[in-house]
Amino acid sequence: MRHTIDKQTYKYLFGILMFFAVILALITGMLYIDLAGFAPKTLTFSASLFFMLVGVSFWLRIEYLKHYNLYAYKARRLPMWFTAGASMIVGILILI
Repeated sequence: MRHTIDKQTYKYLFGILMFFAVILALITGMLYIDLAGFAPKTLTFSASLFFMLVGVSFWLRIEYLKHYNLYAYKARRLPMWFTAGASMIVGILILI
């Protein structure tokens, strides 16, 4: 059941997640510049969601490398796991 996603689906899903990450980065930047008319928690929520989305995207990339490029996975797994975990933790801590 674990290997049911093919290579192309991983690439499409990663592209979709990165698209939403770019959109969230733009929204967070616009909210940081001018927060008038928005609740103060909007910027916090947007930044938190951005960091969590980046963390999930890195996790998805790690899974892709694990299944389809084992040598690259073995070389990059520690920095990518650290980046994914740190990004998700920062996203959660921003909300607190």
